[in-house]
Amino acid sequence: MLIKPEFFPNIVDLVPHTGEMVMLHRVVSWHGREVVVAVDLTRPNVMADKNGRIPGYVALEFMAQGIAVAGGLERRAQGKGPMIGLVLGARKFQVLVSHFPTEGEMHVHVRETFAQNPVAVCDASITLGNECLARGEIKVTQPDSEEIIRKLLRER
Repeated sequence: MLIKPEFFPNIVDLVPHTGEMVMLHRVVSWHGREVVVAVDLTRPNVMADKNGRIPGYVALEFMAQGIAVAGGLERRAQGKGPMIGLVLGARKFQVLVSHFPTEGEMHVHVRETFAQNPVAVCDASITLGNECLARGEIKVTQPDSEEIIRKLLRER
């Protein structure tokens, strides 16, 4: 079932991030195991350098947040709220730009290719128009309990 973009929830209601760490701006489309989210490049970004440019390595965070949006949409459909997840690794990860453009709207495309609770693998890419700026296969986990993640973070 395709949903019109104006009926999607606000990004902040789908991800466990808050404030300036929410780097995505809206859901463009969601269909089953695929989601496309937009990044407004004209908005300030916490990861921008002193010249206001976003380094290419931030692609991994954009992709991770795209995966979080997909999970948030699934959880919301089940009547649940967003939950913390962790990136376990990336394969075939390529960033094709040193910095992201400062104008326009990028799209983060995420497609789940494997899921065995609590681990999932997603193909992800970032595009601006027809140009691919970054791509990779991202492995994530979302344990059943956020307390497990909090404990892991405290033990570091």
